[in-house]
Amino acid sequence: MKILVVDDSAFTGEAIARVLEKAGFQVQVARDLWDLERPDLAKPDLVLMDVVLTEAFGDDLAPLLRGSHGFECPIYLISSLPDSELEQRVADAGLEGFINKRAGLAGLVKRVREVLGNGALASTGAISAEKFEITAHQRLRRVLHVAGDAKHWNMTAIISEMHALAGDADLAGATAIAEAARKCHDIVRAHGASGLTPEIGDAFKLLADAVGGTPTLAGRLLVVDSSSFSRENLYPALDRAGYVVIEAYSLAEARQKLHAADYDLILVDEALTRQEPSLVPELRGALPDVKLEVMGVMPFGKHLGPTRLVEEIERLVRRRT
Repeated sequence: MKILVVDDSAFTGEAIARVLEKAGFQVQVARDLWDLERPDLAKPDLVLMDVVLTEAFGDDLAPLLRGSHGFECPIYLISSLPDSELEQRVADAGLEGFINKRAGLAGLVKRVREVLGNGALASTGAISAEKFEITAHQRLRRVLHVAGDAKHWNMTAIISEMHALAGDADLAGATAIAEAARKCHDIVRAHGASGLTPEIGDAFKLLADAVGGTPTLAGRLLVVDSSSFSRENLYPALDRAGYVVIEAYSLAEARQKLHAADYDLILVDEALTRQEPSLVPELRGALPDVKLEVMGVMPFGKHLGPTRLVEEIERLVRRRT
């Protein structure tokens, strides 16, 4: 049976897809509205819809899928919001139900089997601890970058990152990080309208302790690449080197993130430049003072491998700073 997962967290989408595939389901993942327009998107037997998406609330988007895409299958919200709030959202949107991420991946698979009537037992596999660690580091670095300079302060962005981290941590079984992220979320929402406060600073310190100490910040990168090389090889190497990485899989997603940070470097996959010829000119026009490198053009390319590529990135960042 086919399941469509709609979640803008790359970690969550991949983690849910992996465990559901191991449990015997076919899974497609959509990160945004553009992904939902892909021609290869099959009609699913179940939609798992995240609530807090970058472009919309999932409970607002879900009913539209029935009209615009002809989806007649059950649509379940997935979130780490309190059950009482999820119940209300489900009722207001006329959906079939919800699955709370706080139940973890095993709880999610169990509920999906109940919904689809698939009682076959299968291993859900283990989530990658390294991938979650990278995700937690990156979300913390992005928040500290936004909070570290008054001109970058963005309460909405911080709340969104903390909500996403709590959900990621719930699925990974990292209870201490999930609770620390939720505490940050609530304190920033209560006190963050005018900027950083002592209460928010204390909450960030507790979160940093839960994640593993305040991470170093070597630089800020916008990486526009949907390839497995970046996800599997480059991002872990950049995380170890201390970079904040803002990911974008397409020009449309990059447009949303142009001003998410004060970037030191933009990296673009060569294959995407062929698919979207306006990608490089548009990014250069929007951020003319930030150096842009295309990965794949000699001598700067993926053929160098992640270690050499990070060394080249460090050289370029040092030259700018």
